[in-house]
Amino acid sequence: MLDEHRRLSEKKIASAIRDELNRHGQMILTANGQSMFPYIQQSDICTFSRLEKDSALKRGCIVLYQNDSGRLIAHRYLRTNVSPDGWEYFLIKGDSNLYPDPPVAPGQLIGVLTGMKAAKHRLRISHLSDRAWCRMILDVPRLSWLINKYLNLRSRAKKKITIDFKRDFKRSKV
Repeated sequence: MLDEHRRLSEKKIASAIRDELNRHGQMILTANGQSMFPYIQQSDICTFSRLEKDSALKRGCIVLYQNDSGRLIAHRYLRTNVSPDGWEYFLIKGDSNLYPDPPVAPGQLIGVLTGMKAAKHRLRISHLSDRAWCRMILDVPRLSWLINKYLNLRSRAKKKITIDFKRDFKRSKV
């Protein structure tokens, strides 16, 4: 029941964002998650612009779309494919994800990233040259694997620190 409620809520939010983009042409959203790490990080401020119907997507651009469960996702556009049935779909992938997302239909696309402001760490290696980073992440699949492994190790280290802290805190109370 709670998942159903959350899914409905996410669909309403995505619909409101789509309406806002259509009305004003752009929208500012705060990043949540690590699938685009290190290019986009938690709490970065991202500006998305309306995706014009006639505009062709460029390989490597970051698109905002609504997945089948209603969540908004901003990932990198790889290419357009056509299914055996003849319907067009997009192949999209997060920089730190090992595999592309499920096929994205044209109607699921909401906007394209046109600006970003880092919430922390003003200078990032991935921002020194957007174009170079984009080419590296697209042309060197092993790079996504390395980023993914780094994030997993970092997550495990944080959990261990938290567990050790809780254990030490309990001992100090005794």
